[in-house]
Amino acid sequence: MSLIQMDFSSTALQRFTTMEVFLPDIPVPEKGFRSLYFLHGYHGNHTDMLRRLNLLKYAEQNDIAIFMPDGDNAYYADFPERAEYYHQYIGEELVQLTRRTFPLSREREDTYVAGISMGGGGALRLGFSYAGTFGRTAALSGYMVENEAFDPVGHGTNAFKALDDVMMGRQASLFSFGFPGAALVELPKMYLTVGQEDVVLEGNRQFHRSLRMYDLPHVYREYPGEHNWDFWNDRLGEMFDFLNGRLDSLEEE
Repeated sequence: MSLIQMDFSSTALQRFTTMEVFLPDIPVPEKGFRSLYFLHGYHGNHTDMLRRLNLLKYAEQNDIAIFMPDGDNAYYADFPERAEYYHQYIGEELVQLTRRTFPLSREREDTYVAGISMGGGGALRLGFSYAGTFGRTAALSGYMVENEAFDPVGHGTNAFKALDDVMMGRQASLFSFGFPGAALVELPKMYLTVGQEDVVLEGNRQFHRSLRMYDLPHVYREYPGEHNWDFWNDRLGEMFDFLNGRLDSLEEE
């Protein structure tokens, strides 16, 4: 396998930043490698995925290129007042940069975004905003933010509001002039998992109910566990089953 630390200048962040890159040690497929953009949690950084998760073991087994960017503590949101656009950075700039630099498939069904905790909530919001780019998104103990009043930084970190906004936009387009629904992009398939002793459990349950209300394809799984690395490592195999299309049905309440 190839493991690369890549430092580069970001226009969206207005500074140099960094990420870890994993490339499978196999001949490049005809379309290029499938790609997973994996986002770290709060108080973490891009190196967490290598030091504390068994992510590379599953990447090797599944022949997926993985990109692990540094997202600071910014909830993968945009901050216009200081010219830092983390949401745009992941959804646009990083995808374009990696596709220019590495032999990646440009197909939506081969491109995924996932994360833990803060990164899980960010991954879901990126899936809504860039549905034409990401075919699947996964949140392990995702931090959803149940109420805008408790949103610690604002700027679109509320996954519930992001879901409502995208569904309202889709509904409005159905009643617009021209060809109703013709330009609608299918939302990514979603995987959510959370521990039954996790502080974000109720937010995940509520988000699952919202997805069911909108009849959006997703997998939801609860297991014994807390908000920690042991739980996330235990769930990686199932997440990769989902990314590989082996786990697509709606699951338990």
